[in-house]
Amino acid sequence: KGIKNTNVALDYRLRRGDFEKAYAAAEYKFEHEFRTQKVLHLSFEPFATIADFRDTHVTLHSASQGPSFVRIEIARLLGWLENRVRVKVPYLGSGYGSKLYIKLEALALALSMIARRPVKVALTMEEMFYQITRHPSTFRIKSGVDKDGKIVARKCEVFWNGGAYADIGPRVTQKAGMTAAGPYDIDNVWIDSYALYTNVTPAGALRGFGLPQIVWAFESHTDIMARALKLDPVEFRRKNLMHEGGQHTTTQVLKDVSIEKVMDLVLERLNWSQPFDKGTGVIRRGRGFGIAIKAVTTPTTSVAIVNISADGSVALYCGTIDMGQGSDTAMAQLVGEVLNVSAESVRV
Repeated sequence: KGIKNTNVALDYRLRRGDFEKAYAAAEYKFEHEFRTQKVLHLSFEPFATIADFRDTHVTLHSASQGPSFVRIEIARLLGWLENRVRVKVPYLGSGYGSKLYIKLEALALALSMIARRPVKVALTMEEMFYQITRHPSTFRIKSGVDKDGKIVARKCEVFWNGGAYADIGPRVTQKAGMTAAGPYDIDNVWIDSYALYTNVTPAGALRGFGLPQIVWAFESHTDIMARALKLDPVEFRRKNLMHEGGQHTTTQVLKDVSIEKVMDLVLERLNWSQPFDKGTGVIRRGRGFGIAIKAVTTPTTSVAIVNISADGSVALYCGTIDMGQGSDTAMAQLVGEVLNVSAESVRV
């Protein structure tokens, strides 16, 4: 929840074990702060929406990644049943997370309700810069390590600069905060993740839902610790990685955990154990690797409707938006395989 009379939009906390006690007893202590800047999505297609209000219902033609989100939010704002809101999305000129939640839809609908005619609202490319960005962040991380190189305690404080409006920021704050301690088996963890209101352009999702910011931070922290302890970064990670059947910080039991196998395969292809040309003069070469862990929203609810017409042709209705990733083709192939018809005969 948010904290009243402050600019904290969401305060996410996760505790496991006794951080203070374990950190105090640790042989080695490390503390770092990492900052990331705002980044703009820059989709090829600017935000655009047409609202067509008809007394009892509205049809929205919108450049949205999440039409279900739009329908839910518009209905909530007006106190309507969701079946009074229809959202149609044409081919989308990319989104990268910027086109989640409502953007121009509420404004276009309000104007259409006043004018009693369809209204189109579209941004210029310059106006895109004022609409949404990736969250700038500040990540403070403390780790206690025992004499054998095992991480025994970790504290993470993450501050997400959410800008003037919350947008999808609270979900980013919670979902990224959940994995802020990294892919490591640590018995004593303290995580605070804050979504903050500030007087700048709003921030939201961008390719990874907060993960790029925190993974860069905790993996840089890991490399710095390995260097200080004079340990190989591979073996330091291997000693601390989560394994099959173990528990994540959230207490979720881990299944199908292949982190170590993936790491070993990557290092084999990097020829990690072999020397490499570090360059001379103005050309210098380095190499490194990192491990990311991402929370996913499962179990979740997905709905699709398949209509089979009298002539055997098929229409699929689903909320997945094709932004260039080829989902329309994949969905048609799924339906074609199940119904034993050609994918080309399925209209998505």
